[in-house]
Amino acid sequence: MALVLCLDPSLPSPLFTLNMDVPHSWMVEAIYSPYDLDNIHLASVEDRVEAEFVLEYILVEGQCFDAHMDSPIPGLQYVMGTDTDPELYDTIVMANLGYYQLKGKLGAWKLRLREGRSSEVYQISRYNCLYNILVYSNTCTSNYDL
Repeated sequence: MALVLCLDPSLPSPLFTLNMDVPHSWMVEAIYSPYDLDNIHLASVEDRVEAEFVLEYILVEGQCFDAHMDSPIPGLQYVMGTDTDPELYDTIVMANLGYYQLKGKLGAWKLRLREGRSSEVYQISRYNCLYNILVYSNTCTSNYDL
């Protein structure tokens, strides 16, 4: 799909912003552009606006509840990592709605309860998911023309 703009030259130069429309859990960053992507003055664009973006992080989000009480478990700690370094990323479950999130780099990760009180008192239910949840993502870069 092409975007064509017809502008009246007597009007002030329009100001545009170029952003990626990606899922909310993707943390995308512009890594190259000859222009300030937040303040693109159309009058200063010679031919086209080019930008290169990279997927830096992915948010892993979830909710957890005590299966017996059907209520959130505030303070429960999750860690995400690899077999050799199991605690690269960590988070604590929020009291409201049992929400948690972790920001992880691209790769393959295992999500588990933190060693200590969290893993001594609770376990991840076998009925809803695996004990070691595998989180996998690939790198990707894209070039976009406007």
